[in-house]
Amino acid sequence: MRTKTETKFGIRVFVCVFLITLVSLMPTAANAWWSFEDFSELTEEDWNYVRDLKYDNSGVYYQCFIIETFPVQLEVLADPRHADLTEVIIPESIPDLINSIWTAEPLQYTKMKFVPAVVGKVGARAFYKSKIEKISLSSTVKFIGDRAFESSSLENITIPEGVVFIGDRAFARSRLKDIVIPESIKYLGAGCFYGCATMGTVVLPSTLERLNGETFANAYPTDIYCYAENPPLASISDFSIFESKNMLDCLPDGPWDAGTILHVPAESIELYKLTEPWKYFPQDRIVPIETTQSDETYSDRDDMSYVVANGEISVFGAENDIIEIFAVDGRRLAFHQFTSPSSFVYHGAGVIILSFNGKSLKISL
Repeated sequence: MRTKTETKFGIRVFVCVFLITLVSLMPTAANAWWSFEDFSELTEEDWNYVRDLKYDNSGVYYQCFIIETFPVQLEVLADPRHADLTEVIIPESIPDLINSIWTAEPLQYTKMKFVPAVVGKVGARAFYKSKIEKISLSSTVKFIGDRAFESSSLENITIPEGVVFIGDRAFARSRLKDIVIPESIKYLGAGCFYGCATMGTVVLPSTLERLNGETFANAYPTDIYCYAENPPLASISDFSIFESKNMLDCLPDGPWDAGTILHVPAESIELYKLTEPWKYFPQDRIVPIETTQSDETYSDRDDMSYVVANGEISVFGAENDIIEIFAVDGRRLAFHQFTSPSSFVYHGAGVIILSFNGKSLKISL
């Protein structure tokens, strides 16, 4: 027979082994990501569980939209709780995904705590009619859904290189001031900037092939920079022109009335002047893009400061300061005018030229 001492010792050993086993099953920083081999072993039941997950990160709500790839792709959901957000940062990945899944089903789905996930999409109507004024998108975002920011208070957004889709009315009736469309875009959704009455500078990439209708209808940017050597396919509706050519003598308000200047590659000016609907811009407002290059490193403001980290630059400025960012070949990549002391963030890679109130600085991201 066992003595009481032996029995107590046996119980203690059992408890210790149980606790060690339990702790080993819990998520840790070291094992937070599965290898591809482990990831491929997930069952259909596991996939269904991941597909239905909804969770938040800093007040922004996400759900999986592609689960057949590695890592899992997340999208920002349309959620009424976004209505009162004013400034948002969309991260590359969601660390809380591990804890969210673990908390939901700690025993039945323990292995799901290791699923890696990145944010790949701002979903349709994600910030529709919200108070959002500024958003920073991670470099992993590839899609901006239909009406993602329609009728919002959005003023400032940097669209990262790599975004391949911008949906219909994505920014319609927002308060955008300046926008740079990255070189990864070939088409813009219908009504993309419809009714954006506060627009300043718009930069369209050399890769742009087509506008899909009403792109700038009821929007009057001060400047449009189009780097495409061949005029993108467009219709007269893209710039609020009447469909009937017989009515051109009584055009509605459009970029010509607002004094919009169309900047195009110097070698393509005559082509734009002959191509609809670009030819309807006043001939003296179709001008060549001026290239800006500099090997100088200087600033005319002692209090101008910036920080470069993780492929982005944050520039700090005061009211009325103007920032422009150029590629080394002279293409303008971003434009921003400060309305109050704040910071401006640009995501990119390689060498850029930062122009601050007309003075230039060459920077490597």
